[in-house]
Amino acid sequence: MGEGAQFSESYADSGIQIEGFSENVHNWTKRSIFWDLPYWQHQLLRHNLDVMHIEKNCCENIINTVMDVPGKSKDNVNARLDIEELCARDELHLRTRSNGSSYKPKAKFALSVQQKKSFCEWLVGLSLPDGYCSNFNNKVDSSMMKLQNMKSHDYHVFLETLLPIAFSALPDDVLEPLVALGEFFRNLCANVLREDLLMDMHSKIPLILCKLETIFPPAFWNIMEHLPVHLAQEAYLGGPVHYRWMYPFERFFHWLKQKAKNKAQPESSMVMAYLIFEIKTFGSHYFDPKLPAMMSTIPRNEVQRETCTPFTFDIFNSKGSPFGRARKRHLTPAEYNAVHLHVLLNCREVQPYVQ
Repeated sequence: MGEGAQFSESYADSGIQIEGFSENVHNWTKRSIFWDLPYWQHQLLRHNLDVMHIEKNCCENIINTVMDVPGKSKDNVNARLDIEELCARDELHLRTRSNGSSYKPKAKFALSVQQKKSFCEWLVGLSLPDGYCSNFNNKVDSSMMKLQNMKSHDYHVFLETLLPIAFSALPDDVLEPLVALGEFFRNLCANVLREDLLMDMHSKIPLILCKLETIFPPAFWNIMEHLPVHLAQEAYLGGPVHYRWMYPFERFFHWLKQKAKNKAQPESSMVMAYLIFEIKTFGSHYFDPKLPAMMSTIPRNEVQRETCTPFTFDIFNSKGSPFGRARKRHLTPAEYNAVHLHVLLNCREVQPYVQ
């Protein structure tokens, strides 16, 4: 039995009549061939929504709309005309100047020019751990005051970690649902999931999206902003999302594309490169670990295990090594005070005096 027939029977029993839909006639033009499988109607999880692309697209729309990026913001002239027709939000209706031209009044969910400038300066000076995400210094276009060339993982880090600080200048009624959306994705992408937390997330995500619907214009909403409603239930049925999202496959496809050296026969190049890689990988297990091989590569930032002087404070005995070109400079008073405070708060010998 197809989805259309099931849908029709369920509503026929309830006595509800839908325009353009009856038992034999409806607007659907395709029936999935998976319904021909004998077990498909008993499947609990018939779809696997990709959390990576959903999170990326949602975060991208939020950033472009809050930053009011020309050509990418969902808050354009057509969106304001839709608001005049569909919504009773007079503060977002188009205004007319004395010369007859129209303009958009500033929305409460958009940052001002000075706030966007401060946001870009903060993001340029942001320092994150090595391997945590991309260098946001290369993602900021300070002249146009926008973000560019961001990858899916950059949006992942921004939405779940940086958004509460980056958009802290927004009003509380705008920032609160945005932070709640980031918290939803952070809990969804956790390594360990709890059933009670997933059910709580499943009940709260419609409320979060409804709050955002009262803030952003109707043009902001498409199918991608609707899909988070189903993610908590899918995680309940399918398990943690890092076994089902596209990150490992995208990385593997990128690796394969790099192996297509012969443009006339790219498939053969990929197959041959993969076979060579497999042979080298399995062969590396039989070599001496001290010899350079696939399984004995040196990390990018190798930590040097040097012996430390025992006659120093505990905080200076931590292992580590510098990287990059060596250079000398004097610390500013603010940097010196920050270093001084870090030593005082983290030095074990000083803790009795702090308490």
